[in-house]
Amino acid sequence: MNVSSPGLSVVSVPRDTGTDHRDDRVFAQVQRYRRERRRRLQKAAPTSSRQYSRDEVNEIVRFAEVWGPYGGPPTEEVFVRFGLSMSQFFDRLRDTVAMGICDAQTTYRLDAWYPLARSIG
Repeated sequence: MNVSSPGLSVVSVPRDTGTDHRDDRVFAQVQRYRRERRRRLQKAAPTSSRQYSRDEVNEIVRFAEVWGPYGGPPTEEVFVRFGLSMSQFFDRLRDTVAMGICDAQTTYRLDAWYPLARSIG
């Protein structure tokens, strides 16, 4: 629709109704990309390639054993002691036990106390 007046014209532009669908497609593509990237990163970084010092390994196991009967350590304590998030702590604990340094009884107790760190032993 064009409205004309001396020296002024206004043109009405139809609205694009496809923007919602385009946004959904972009969101879906981003989600697929993120899933694929996480999968590639997990595949590229096997847990066996991580190296920890003997002192760090012993400290993590000792710390996990002390806090195990109480439901695990508080997030703040893990961060203060090791500078790790809880998921990083569980990953490190799982890697530490997988190295075979702990005896079978310790491995069994840690597996019972920390169900989030499954596949510990």
